[in-house]
Amino acid sequence: MYWLGRILISALSVAVTLATTSARAETKVGEAVIVKNEVLRVATSATSQINVGDGLLRDETVRTGADSAACFVMAAAPTCRSDQARR
Repeated sequence: MYWLGRILISALSVAVTLATTSARAETKVGEAVIVKNEVLRVATSATSQINVGDGLLRDETVRTGADSAACFVMAAAPTCRSDQARR
């Protein structure tokens, strides 16, 4: 019985560690409020279009195409002007 308890505690420790690591990697730090043309979320395996209202995650890579622009509202800077995307 003693070994069963040790296995259970070890399994719970691993589960908590994995959950904490996943939560930290998925931390939302901002949101797209203006998107003009091609604004992409770049991942290792694929890219996807970012649209207004989409969240921006910590350590995420964003790429804009030619004649494209984006404005993200971040936790530390909650203002954005619509004329910034027209430049």
